[in-house]
Amino acid sequence: MSDETAAKGLLCRRDLLIQKYIMLVPFQDMPGQSRIWIYQANTQLTKAAQDQVLKFLQNQIQSWNSHGADMKASATLLNDQFVVIAADESYQSPSGCSIDKSVNWMRELSNALNVDFFDRSISYLQEGEVVSIPLSKLKKTIEANIIQPETMVFNHTITTLAELEKSWIVPAKNSWMSRYFTLSKV
Repeated sequence: MSDETAAKGLLCRRDLLIQKYIMLVPFQDMPGQSRIWIYQANTQLTKAAQDQVLKFLQNQIQSWNSHGADMKASATLLNDQFVVIAADESYQSPSGCSIDKSVNWMRELSNALNVDFFDRSISYLQEGEVVSIPLSKLKKTIEANIIQPETMVFNHTITTLAELEKSWIVPAKNSWMSRYFTLSKV
């Protein structure tokens, strides 16, 4: 093998290593059409737990792939309670297996931190603080006027980063909960 051929081989390998390294993209650099998954913790995370979550996810995302093809992705933690994982589908769409892998990461974190990241509570802002109630108590909470049409709620039905920026925290009347306000007036 000539030095030129060997050098090209090293360059290709080096490019591959660089490509692998940049698969973890800073969250703010992810495009708006990136697909997202939101995981709500059942409690606010301590600073140590937040650091552990982010470090773990950064390590996992660096090697996240879809059928062997690298994915550009990122993760962040919002309001000390919500983990958001984003994948740039314009670069590589996540497969069912890769999505399952990310769900398993969150299960690992749940077990390691003794925190439920699959909490299905309803979260809303009350005096600037995140408050959560069990889904089963939503109707009674609305009837008691604790959550009102203008109460800012976390809308976890969104699927893109652009929606996260525009429609994640919205008045309850503009969320899937709007039907409860129509019912409460009858």
